[in-house]
Amino acid sequence: MKQAAKQLEKLLIEGFLQGYKGATRLGYRSSIFQFLDYKFGYARKGKDSTQEERAEYEKMAAKYLRCKIDLLTDLRGFKDHQFERKRPPHSISQNVACVRIWLEHYDHSLTSKELRELKKHLPRQRNGVTREDEVTPEMIRLILSHSRDTKIRAVVLLLLSSGIRIGELVKLTPNDVDLEKNTIYISDLISKTGESRITFFTDEAREALLHYLKFREKMVARAQDLTTNHIKKEYHKRSEIFPYTSDNIRERFNTCLKNAALKKVDLRTGRNTIHPHSFRKCFISWLKLAGCPDDVVEAMAGHTGYLSVSYRRYGEGALREQYQKYSSVLTIGDYGFEKRKQLEERVGGQADRLLALEREKEKLQAKLIEMEQKMTAINTLDNLRGKLTMEDHIAIAKLVAEEMKKEEIISTG
Repeated sequence: MKQAAKQLEKLLIEGFLQGYKGATRLGYRSSIFQFLDYKFGYARKGKDSTQEERAEYEKMAAKYLRCKIDLLTDLRGFKDHQFERKRPPHSISQNVACVRIWLEHYDHSLTSKELRELKKHLPRQRNGVTREDEVTPEMIRLILSHSRDTKIRAVVLLLLSSGIRIGELVKLTPNDVDLEKNTIYISDLISKTGESRITFFTDEAREALLHYLKFREKMVARAQDLTTNHIKKEYHKRSEIFPYTSDNIRERFNTCLKNAALKKVDLRTGRNTIHPHSFRKCFISWLKLAGCPDDVVEAMAGHTGYLSVSYRRYGEGALREQYQKYSSVLTIGDYGFEKRKQLEERVGGQADRLLALEREKEKLQAKLIEMEQKMTAINTLDNLRGKLTMEDHIAIAKLVAEEMKKEEIISTG
């Protein structure tokens, strides 16, 4: 093993790559190979390199590093070569950056002035902005009604009612969540910004989380049995409340969207118009629209600049009080798990469908009541018309004319 490691260190490309894994490793290797192709001609017959071709690239790397290197000229030339091959702007910048880091590893670095000069000539990247659908409570109910995954229900309701990021959620341990106080303590170790904070969640989310925790061990054991990779099996033994990757949760969530006929993709960016981060945006916008102070919302969401100010002004107790005052807007009211349990005992796996139909029935009943009220108002007006005198009609016409004049003044002003 030690002899193999020493041999690897002698290799100028693979020796550099031993500190990287997965897609990052492949990306660096591809960029370095493309740079050497530009300097010495192509050594590969296909897209993927063979063992013999990699050995040839090692020789090319040694040849290049023995030469007198004009790094700025070479990187600019590599950039032009990539442009001629019609590579996307993002790929050009990434390839140049990878080669620059590789050469820095062997003590060939650009000065600050040269780096600024290089960046001036790199293509400007245009990151497409994904068009996102506005998420409504009805849409969330529909998503949940099409999910038989207890984990996804808990995830959706926690993301919505606490405003935490999905990357923070998958790192939560039982020590970070107080189920009695509906509180999440996000430490600096798991926070994206590196700053600790406190946020809260609704009783509805608590109910979903408790329901998930009842079956967590069985779900984790099943996932472990289905996993063949030893590393992934060890991963499922970790203590996180949701011992899954962010990608795994996104994949399950996308299945729910598809089942609910809500899965849409932005054709420009190829990204979903609804995704787990949408619930964090709902948390922020719904609370602010309801009247919750902006600094309280931003502090609970973990936006840098609001944390220390809000905690000094409010403290944990006052933050909780503000949250509880407006948390009703974050309550979806889709179903209670006791009601679900009773239905499942009666109809088995059709509980979700029946609950969805029941909600549709309630909406139709509400519309019928609204229509009845309108009809009553119309009938009342009809009855009044017969009792109105000519003077009453003239007075009403004057009032209408005055209101129209006011609206005209406001619109023109």
